[in-house]
Amino acid sequence: MPGLVLLVQSPSHAAPAVYGAMQAFLRGTVDSIDRDQFERHRAALVNEILEPHKNLGERAEFYWQAIAFRQWGFDRPQQLAAAVEKIDFDQWRAFFRRVLLEQPRSLLAVSPGARGSVPRPEGARAFDAPEALRDAMPDYEIALEPR
Repeated sequence: MPGLVLLVQSPSHAAPAVYGAMQAFLRGTVDSIDRDQFERHRAALVNEILEPHKNLGERAEFYWQAIAFRQWGFDRPQQLAAAVEKIDFDQWRAFFRRVLLEQPRSLLAVSPGARGSVPRPEGARAFDAPEALRDAMPDYEIALEPR
């Protein structure tokens, strides 16, 4: 499942304050990035995707992953870079707003620490154990056939 991970810790703020700061960050991100910044970030991402392997270990890992996912063309980086290059600024903003702001789906894992407080987002379900979360969620099947 594609996603975004924000891992935040604070020695001075309780979990609800950290959660509120994360939400404020996400709300402010889409409007704080202009077209030129987007283009620079997109170009940097394409460069990172197409960066050559640094050593034989990385190269071997690339081939093993491609084989495991039955990507026999071994061209996943080139396909991904081409897809990223096609995304324009307005598409990105619309996607960001829809997926991260208007229809968020998230898993909030909290260690309340010494303060003992936990954020309670509206409509959220709480689970006290990983097993309870697993049992409450549907299974997802991933096809490993070539596309």
